Amino acid sequence: MKRLAGVVIVAFALSLVILRAASAQPPAGFESQTLIIGLDQPTGLAFTPDGRMLITERTGAIKIVQPGATQVDATPLLTVANINTDQGERGLVGMTLDPNFAANGYFYIFYTANSPLRDRVSRFTASGNTTVPGSELVVNRDMHEDVYVALRDAFDAAKRQMEDYGRRQRGDIKTHEGALHGHVARISPDGFGFIETADGQEYYFNRDNVAHPNFDKLEVGNQVQFIEEAAAEGLQAKRISVGKHQFPG
Repeated sequence: MKRLAGVVIVAFALSLVILRAASAQPPAGFESQTLIIGLDQPTGLAFTPDGRMLITERTGAIKIVQPGATQVDATPLLTVANINTDQGERGLVGMTLDPNFAANGYFYIFYTANSPLRDRVSRFTASGNTTVPGSELVVNRDMHEDVYVALRDAFDAAKRQMEDYGRRQRGDIKTHEGALHGHVARISPDGFGFIETADGQEYYFNRDNVAHPNFDKLEVGNQVQFIEEAAAEGLQAKRISVGKHQFPG
């Protein structure tokens, strides 16, 4: 996971270099040659294990170039709708593939969201030449927070989910049929959060999982009762209710 975070940091740095140098003339002894046409402000690229080239555009699209092709596919892999490009380094500025991309389809992008206005590291899931609808896993960072903090948080969250999934596959985690208790550990303005139980286990939830009160009234530290549900991405909390619930002894 640390290696993957390092790859994203390098990809982000390289994308800034590409963005700033897009209009520069090549130095003496070099020549400029057009290899791919049909691009709008390209900022970075990655190659899939089967040889496809994925090119990020500052305006929010990830274009696909098939092996041996000289122009992009008509349909992009992904188009980010909630994106801000008001300043030179805003927009979709970098991506990298998960080391196990061939099996899980995960890819990570760094972009500037328009609402709320902040930079994001997000994970998406690719299926063939498209992105699975609703697969975005967002980790936010405040506008003045260091980018390395955002990257660290993103991969910490992904690591926890993969560790949970691995433990469940091995049978190390048992599904609880009754209600569980914990407290709200973190809340995102994008409509999701995490509950932590007394044993340190974390459970993801989104606004649709909150039964009482509504999501917007939740606060960090609230004691909650919920039901556990297993998903491919890890443990999730359902039917969440807030109150002075008694923790099991």
